Amino acid sequence: MTRAVILGMILVFAAGTAAAQHPYEVAVGTTYFGSRPPITPGWALSAAFDVDGHTYVMEGSWFRRSTVRLHDDWDPSQGRTTSRSMAMFLAAGVRSPKSTAPVAPFYQVLVGGYHGRFRRDIVYPADIDTGAENARCGNYSRGAKVYSCLNVPYPEYEETRRNWLLLQPSIGLHARIWRGIGFRARLDVLGLVNRDWGMEWAPRMSTQVVIGFGD
Repeated sequence: MTRAVILGMILVFAAGTAAAQHPYEVAVGTTYFGSRPPITPGWALSAAFDVDGHTYVMEGSWFRRSTVRLHDDWDPSQGRTTSRSMAMFLAAGVRSPKSTAPVAPFYQVLVGGYHGRFRRDIVYPADIDTGAENARCGNYSRGAKVYSCLNVPYPEYEETRRNWLLLQPSIGLHARIWRGIGFRARLDVLGLVNRDWGMEWAPRMSTQVVIGFGD
């Protein structure tokens, strides 16, 4: 008897939450990006609104990662390289029509842009006088330096920046929890287009808490 009452309450609760539809929503959560380890965790924030039965989405996400590699695993005095990367995504597009089911699949297609910055800070072995070596580097004429090297042999850091076009098709599941609150899990396939690198594909997994509002 008790189990039947509990099951009935769950069904009534699910039916009530399934019937609620909200034209506006915001969602925030975590996202994991990368095709091979180490997978990079990040954050995502999105907003969506309904117009004439269509759902339009705007989303931003960002990542940061830092790793340290010793030049000699057995001798830290031989120097190390610290790699730092930062990426930002901004995209907008459309999502499939909303379902009244408590748990329902969805898809969306977004387009936008991606900006990445990659930096390597280098600490060289203590027995190398990097300042003197960099100062000596250059072209000489009759023993006198004509001009210094554009690329010194021992740079303190190396940094590159990239801008890409972004194509982001996604599939996932949306679960209604209570009134306008829900949970969404999503798999993205990011298509990154750059004139120098061509097109690259990378997977991304996202989980978000969704808050719907409006009548």
